[in-house]
Amino acid sequence: MKNNPFTSPTFVTTWLKHFTSFKEQYSFSFIEDLSFIKNKKLPVFINIGKNWTKAMSYSINPNPESVPKNKVLLIYDIPNYVIPNKLTDGGPIKTHKVRQYEGFLANLSGFKTLDEYMQDRFDSKSRYNFRKNKKKLTQCFHINESIYFGAITKDEYDVVFKSFHSLLKKTFLEKQVSTNILEKWDYYYELVYPMILEKKASLYVLRNEDEPICIALNFHSEDISFLFFSVYDSDYSKFGIGYMSVMKCIEWCIENNFKGYDFSKGYFHYKKRWSNVIYNFDYHILYDSKSITASFLAFSMSNYFRWKQILREKNLNKTFNKVLFHLKNKEKIDDKYPDFQFGPKTELSDSHQLNKLNFKSCEYAFLRKPIYEFIYKTGFHIKDIKVTESQGSFWVIGQDKMQKIMINN
Repeated sequence: MKNNPFTSPTFVTTWLKHFTSFKEQYSFSFIEDLSFIKNKKLPVFINIGKNWTKAMSYSINPNPESVPKNKVLLIYDIPNYVIPNKLTDGGPIKTHKVRQYEGFLANLSGFKTLDEYMQDRFDSKSRYNFRKNKKKLTQCFHINESIYFGAITKDEYDVVFKSFHSLLKKTFLEKQVSTNILEKWDYYYELVYPMILEKKASLYVLRNEDEPICIALNFHSEDISFLFFSVYDSDYSKFGIGYMSVMKCIEWCIENNFKGYDFSKGYFHYKKRWSNVIYNFDYHILYDSKSITASFLAFSMSNYFRWKQILREKNLNKTFNKVLFHLKNKEKIDDKYPDFQFGPKTELSDSHQLNKLNFKSCEYAFLRKPIYEFIYKTGFHIKDIKVTESQGSFWVIGQDKMQKIMINN
């Protein structure tokens, strides 16, 4: 993989600053493109970035000055479509390859347009629904899309990242799962801005007027774009705006001659739906086979990761994240937006006292999802909608239709 963004100087420097208390890097002449940090107690060296990257790659130097004696090298998250050249047969360095997560890739080779790729992946009904939802979104709201790649002002970056954080926080609160993304937000904030300027990262932003409602962070090698993480405002879920992010990013990749859009590790239905290649991530454990200590450590580590993957396949990691969320967020669980249902379309009596509400204010944020679902069903533009409260009930009213919103506390 040429120009891996996760081995760039900016990535390495920023990661070391936020994840280690020591800054010493180690490199070995027999393995190119990677640098390592050392375990404090054991002769184990781990690639910088650990499992905080989306794809590691390396190559073997056929004529190294030396090989690491009595040492173990652990390299996380190598897609098995990245194939390092082999070590010399009969040499002291051996490798354990341990299968871990599944990964999902949109191989874009041979496709000239987004439409061509979608025709290959989806039937006509699915393509129609994608187009219909996008058209309806643009008819109902003031929508614009941006991709920041190579240039963004610091002020605009700050605004986007503040919205990014808010959307992620809302999403994980609704899902009630714990995530290390928010815990390390300062790291991402510092990392992404310079990497955008270096064309090693990009931000896709979908806005309703000036408000970001869907954001995707991508990193870029020379020919592969990696989805790092993305989020959308669940209030707009009826419109399928998460799929619009995928469509725009794939279209942008094709137009900019990327050979693939890599959804990376972790199963989500949309990844399987949009990818045409399913691959595995491997952990590579390289070790000095002539050393008893190194051989034992490598064997123990490979078994540890194999058992961890077995537990992961039983979805115990999801259960763990649910429990961790509740332990960390006891006071926040009740802050979820209340459920709702639509009531009968009864006409409002002239005798009812109507109080017009500013549903865009934070006070009435819990009303946005049912309001947007009403807009989705009716096709009204947001500017033609008014929301009222009458005798403790909420009403969303369009030109010739209205709907009662009942909140389930």
